Amino acid sequence: MVEYFGVDVQQRPDSIVTVGTFDGVHRGHSSVLSTVVERAAVSSGVATVITFDPHPREITSGDIVPLITTIPERIDLLSSLGIDRVVVVPFDNDFASIAPDEYVRTVLFKTIGLKEIVIGYDHTFGRSRSGDSDLLESLGAELGFKVSKLPAERNAETVISSSTIRSLLLRDGNVSRAAELL
Repeated sequence: MVEYFGVDVQQRPDSIVTVGTFDGVHRGHSSVLSTVVERAAVSSGVATVITFDPHPREITSGDIVPLITTIPERIDLLSSLGIDRVVVVPFDNDFASIAPDEYVRTVLFKTIGLKEIVIGYDHTFGRSRSGDSDLLESLGAELGFKVSKLPAERNAETVISSSTIRSLLLRDGNVSRAAELL
């Protein structure tokens, strides 16, 4: 099920949530996504991914970010991995300016709903990416949701990330190494 933030989002307090662009849905994303799916199954919750369009860096820094997948491709990949619900957030300057605590309270908790949030090792959010796992844990204790932080997924010495894969493809032309990480 696909929902568009600001248009048709249903508040689901039983959601097990993760947040990110999830461009390419690579091996680094797999551990986060499989954890979301597993936790949702155990708790009879809804495995939920919140993703952004366009890529947040295009708005916050003006960079042109060549994407590995389109939104429809991303939704298909996420669904094939067992994700029940994808919430697409139109990322603009107004959204980028939301303070981290307001983002958690209003966007995640009140509008989308969550029972648990699963994040990667380097997850940041809110205005100037100033929110972090410590703030999530503090707000989770206050609002009644759980925070699960996962370590970096690595291939040898390389942290698997969309940025690394884009760099391998576009800067280095190393398609075979990028394919290993995907």
